[in-house]
Amino acid sequence: MKFSVGPYELKDAYEKKLRQRVTIFREATKCTKALVNTFVTTFGVADGMHKSIVNSEVTLDELFH
Repeated sequence: MKFSVGPYELKDAYEKKLRQRVTIFREATKCTKALVNTFVTTFGVADGMHKSIVNSEVTLDELFH
């Protein structure tokens, strides 16, 4: 879950961290199924160069309306 006062902007370093986490998870669990990066955020994920790592997102409005 991420909180920000506007759309959450992914940086290069965080994208790399997410990719490392997926690799570590796959190795630890021997998972062969598709893994989905889902972001639960205040206002969503900002469009940008690193948004491709986000498979789905849920905003506060979607949770509470």
